Amino acid sequence: MGWRPAETRYDTMIYNRCGRSGLKLPAISLGLWHNFGTDTPHVTKQAICRTAFDAGITHFDLANNYGPPPGAAEEAFGQILKTDFRAHRDELIISSKAGYLMWPGPYGEWGSRKYLIASCDASLKRLGLDYVDIFYSHRVDPDTPLEETMAALDHIVRSGRALYVGLSSYNSARTREAAAILNELGTPCLIHQPSYSMINRWVEKDGLKDTLKELGIGSIAFTPLAQGMLTNKYLKGIPDGSRATQGKSLNAGWLTEPALANLRELDKIAAARGQTLAQMAIAWVLRDGAITSALIGASRPEQITDCVGALGNLDFTAEERTAIDRWSDAGNINLWQRSSDASEQDMASAKTVIIEDFGGPEALKFVDRPLGTPGPGEILIRHKAIGLNFIDIYQRTGLYKNPLPLTMGMEAAGVVEAVGEGVTHLKPGDRAAYAANPPGAYAEARVMPAVHVVPLPDAISFEQGAAMMLKGMTVVYLFQRITPIAKGDWVLMQAAAGGVGLIACQWARSEGINLIGTAGSEAKCALALAHGASHAINYRTEDFAARAREITGGAGVHVAMDSVGRDTFDGSLAALRPLGFMILFGAASGPVPAFDLGRLAAGGSLKITRPSIFHYIARHEDCQAIAKALFDKVSSGAVKIEIGQSFPLDQVAEAHRALESRATTGATILTL
Repeated sequence: MGWRPAETRYDTMIYNRCGRSGLKLPAISLGLWHNFGTDTPHVTKQAICRTAFDAGITHFDLANNYGPPPGAAEEAFGQILKTDFRAHRDELIISSKAGYLMWPGPYGEWGSRKYLIASCDASLKRLGLDYVDIFYSHRVDPDTPLEETMAALDHIVRSGRALYVGLSSYNSARTREAAAILNELGTPCLIHQPSYSMINRWVEKDGLKDTLKELGIGSIAFTPLAQGMLTNKYLKGIPDGSRATQGKSLNAGWLTEPALANLRELDKIAAARGQTLAQMAIAWVLRDGAITSALIGASRPEQITDCVGALGNLDFTAEERTAIDRWSDAGNINLWQRSSDASEQDMASAKTVIIEDFGGPEALKFVDRPLGTPGPGEILIRHKAIGLNFIDIYQRTGLYKNPLPLTMGMEAAGVVEAVGEGVTHLKPGDRAAYAANPPGAYAEARVMPAVHVVPLPDAISFEQGAAMMLKGMTVVYLFQRITPIAKGDWVLMQAAAGGVGLIACQWARSEGINLIGTAGSEAKCALALAHGASHAINYRTEDFAARAREITGGAGVHVAMDSVGRDTFDGSLAALRPLGFMILFGAASGPVPAFDLGRLAAGGSLKITRPSIFHYIARHEDCQAIAKALFDKVSSGAVKIEIGQSFPLDQVAEAHRALESRATTGATILTL
């Protein structure tokens, strides 16, 4: 017997009228932005949708590019429509959108008539539907007349492809213009989808909330939980496997200690109301009736149940509202400001490298991307040089999965061209460098959060800055922040002739630390020795674990630093002395298979950690301090930043091939 929805599904859900239309939407809708790609088991997606419908959630929100890869979410939901919701189509509101990059070439994104209509047709095919209930323009297109975009939406309705049209991430001024055009065409705007939460109140400052009420347009607020910040996930820090560690839509740089302290205070208010922080955040968005529906995402069914529980208490006392206002300053997060504010004047473009799907170096493509202007806490930086790292390979191949399309690159150096509100440590004209998440450095210029960008001393070139930020700051946290390493201690460094390795060799020498480096050739071993390694082992001709024990008189090393992963992991463990510490900070040869933790006890109560630099530089003050320690070493001459090879930006595919084949020594950079 197949699945049947709960007969009580409409008993407790609240349904609100959408603007001045005849359509009602559930107070909570389900968005399929995250967790509906091919990297999530279908049975999980199915369980999430079933739980939502059982709770009275009738609105399922998609977009053409939701995945990964783009289109995967619509395909998955199309299957669920066939297997679970076939008999309930008329009980559902299904929406989709188009505006972001979906296919290569000049017709694959933005707001032209050709793109929007073709995208709608493709969405219907993936969903297996004759029509969607709502079709949105996903963002403002600065280069297409608004009249053309709105006429395309009008045609989509008149041709039977959709029943209603909507806008997403348009600011108040643009919304008024678009709504007026649609009214004249005879297809009124039903709904607007802005980002909105307790810590993202741009719709209030911009006047959009009042504009929608005045125009009789409904509203559905996405990211009411601020990409997970307004849940209990980050109250104690940044857990492994979270969005903040994956370089996805939540920037770890926003999770500063002051922001986390504020979130903990908000959690106390929620607890006093008998709610979870997530429930209070949803209730707050719905508190005054101005928002028709709160759009949530979920990675498991239990999150749906928790969010729906918010509807049990939508009232706030004056004291609660005052307290929430006091503690809701966590950075005013608004990922979509440039989409909503887009205008022809502020949309200068930059050559940018993207991937539209995971794969080999051939997946790297060049596009022109608009820059926009920096919002609060952001800067616009024009790159002079860009660093390459193995994490770029992981992201390109999909070992580390990020939303697509993706621009890679975690470090660069250049000149600050503009700063947003609240940025005080940088000004236009400053030389600057960064190692930062989310990625995006493979571009002529970018707008990015300023939290991880540091002033670059005049004595350090742009090329050196780009080559050393991620690698050099990695060395600082490896030697200073994870476990005490004293003068005279023994350290095993895998890949000692690589970008991190050569800096580590010099760092160890300057601190009186005995570093044993491994490399894959005699020439690379010689390079490690020349940079300060006490000993170098060719792992292709010698058993490096046995040799390391021999060098240390049979004792073993105090610390093993391993960025290679699968191929060297066992040897690194074997090289440790009792109570030794293993730092596994990369996986160039592939991820380490599961292993019995009893091996750590058998080896002498060994310790192991799998760190990420972005946890160690998440706070602005920590990032600045680690960068200063690096700059001091370089400025003193104790550490020299040597660039092994450089490639022009338009030869990025060749650079990836060289890096992936381990044919490089030292740092590799892209130049502009």
